Amino acid sequence: MSVKIRLPSAISPENEIELDVETCTIEELFDMLSEKIGQDLKRKLVKNGELSPFINVFVNGENIRYLDGLRTVIRKGDEVSVVPAVAGG
Repeated sequence: MSVKIRLPSAISPENEIELDVETCTIEELFDMLSEKIGQDLKRKLVKNGELSPFINVFVNGENIRYLDGLRTVIRKGDEVSVVPAVAGG
């Protein structure tokens, strides 16, 4: 079993990626994804050491902003969804 990551097409041409990891943090996951997809991926997701305000990340349906942010630990079998923030009025 692996970690399943869902990405929007604006961030990656691959909408779903599976990585074989036991445990890691979201930030470490972003580093692994940057190596796999391209270095600019992490720049799109992280600004000044924090999650970009234009991106939401969910682990098993929970927003990491309400967990431990980039230090949120994920484990084998988890699902991570990266979603652009939607604004409007």
